[in-house]
Amino acid sequence: MIEPSAAQNTRFRPTVIWYTTFRCNLACKHCLVNSSPFVNTTFDMTTKEALTAVSRISEIEPSTVILTGGEPLMRPDIQEILQALFDKRFRVAIESNGMLVTDDLSQFLHKRLCDGVDLTVGVSVDGGDAETHEFQRGLGSFEAMLRGIKILRRYKIPVTIQCTVNRVNVSTLPSLFELCNLMGLERLIFAFVNPIGRAQEFMDQLGLSLSDMERCLGLIITAMETYPNIRTVIKLPPAMIPPHILPRFIHFWRKQSNGGALSTSCNFPVQGILPDGSITICSVTRTNNQAYLGNIKDDSLVDIWEHHRFSSMRERYLASDWLKNICGDCVFKKGCKGSCRSWAYTEYGGFSESHPLCSAMESQGSFPNIYRISYKDKLLTKNKIDVG
Repeated sequence: MIEPSAAQNTRFRPTVIWYTTFRCNLACKHCLVNSSPFVNTTFDMTTKEALTAVSRISEIEPSTVILTGGEPLMRPDIQEILQALFDKRFRVAIESNGMLVTDDLSQFLHKRLCDGVDLTVGVSVDGGDAETHEFQRGLGSFEAMLRGIKILRRYKIPVTIQCTVNRVNVSTLPSLFELCNLMGLERLIFAFVNPIGRAQEFMDQLGLSLSDMERCLGLIITAMETYPNIRTVIKLPPAMIPPHILPRFIHFWRKQSNGGALSTSCNFPVQGILPDGSITICSVTRTNNQAYLGNIKDDSLVDIWEHHRFSSMRERYLASDWLKNICGDCVFKKGCKGSCRSWAYTEYGGFSESHPLCSAMESQGSFPNIYRISYKDKLLTKNKIDVG
């Protein structure tokens, strides 16, 4: 039910999320890193520096290298960077809005796939119709995105649709399953809007209430049951799924061996590389100077790993006993591990703090008692007394 990751591996291989540039051809309302066409790229790594970065990344033998942004396809040297990653035989994922996909790029990727590289392209589709997608991304972005997916599929490039769920697009989520089915796509990922970056300005329009979340999850599980061939991954702490809906998800996942999962672990601690080469944990922590670990132009990732005792942090994360407050009292904590630790760090100043969504439920008095360890312990104690 909870998607397995390197959290279960005996030998940890970090995920590297490389923000190749914060410049983008769009300025999406929900963007975590405030990307736009006007971002200053003066300090972005040069091609030579980027290729050196690839060599340094290889030192830690990453499980996956994710190229994101901004829009990574805006870098004119993106194919050179990709080729260097492919030469190292890394598993590579590209995150894109799909609008800048060309035949030339797709031919390049197709040839590398034929050579045996492990590659997928995640395309952001933030609504099941043009109106909701373009509310976040701008006029003309929907058709341009579809055109990009069609080009990728023409060259048999594996494509995953990635959707940031918000109040505006909830009702259109079933249409995303229809779109995947129509275009022959087998994987659909749902994330949820976070009040980070530019999204902070638009949370009054985009923010999800608990009733919105419940409706959203109901629509998703119904669509999953209708399209069981589409592997659906939901990036959400399991405690956010209401108790009366959770059994449907469990039943579906047990019945479909490859039908999807909750993705609660980001393979923490993630190694984030920012456009100027700065090393941090993800990009969510990039505004906190204490989260800067060095610069890949000058520093070894192995040395950074050892200096900051990430192995010890990894052990505490896997044990999940370091989790505080409601996450420490949650029956799902051993599998969930507190979900996004970077968001907790940004919100509350510590990697062991509670997940903000679960904390919000707790403060509103709506965190289900049945999901509390203390509540279950209380029931067990009461039953023992009654029996006695």
